[in-house]
Amino acid sequence: NIEDRLWGQEMIERGYKILYEPDASVYHYHGIHQSGNLERLQNVVRIIENQHKIKGKQGKINIDDLKIAAFIPIKGKTRSILGTHQVCFTIDAAKKSKYVDKIIVTTDSEETANISENFGAECPFLRPKHLSEPHVNLEMVQQFTLNKIEGMGYLPDLIIHLEETFPFREEGLIDGMI
Repeated sequence: NIEDRLWGQEMIERGYKILYEPDASVYHYHGIHQSGNLERLQNVVRIIENQHKIKGKQGKINIDDLKIAAFIPIKGKTRSILGTHQVCFTIDAAKKSKYVDKIIVTTDSEETANISENFGAECPFLRPKHLSEPHVNLEMVQQFTLNKIEGMGYLPDLIIHLEETFPFREEGLIDGMI
């Protein structure tokens, strides 16, 4: 019942390759943190490592060869902190990354789009209003954004999800996660 493992198996069956990076940082938001139970966490890692040994050779990704996009979803107008638009803190953090090559703000607000573009991000489209309704989750917004930019010819290898509601990132956090 480990959905990540099931997803991985499906991707392998579709012909993709999966590389395991034991030092990668991941925040698993939707509640399956194993309640901090170390033994259960170690069992998940053991399952993945055993799957890896059976299925193939260890690989290495050259990060410099990847196209990495930062997606920043914002519903409505960006807020301000001490007179600075909140989205600007997040765009600035993404601009400091040595790996992120495209910063895309996905918003339904023309004002937020203009502010974001003036600060160095791209807003190649406005998100439809129906994707800002209360029942719409971030996965739906990110999938819409990915489909739009892929339709425009940009095919990222990796997407970094950044939110304006976390404006004060420590230096190097994004590159460390990548």
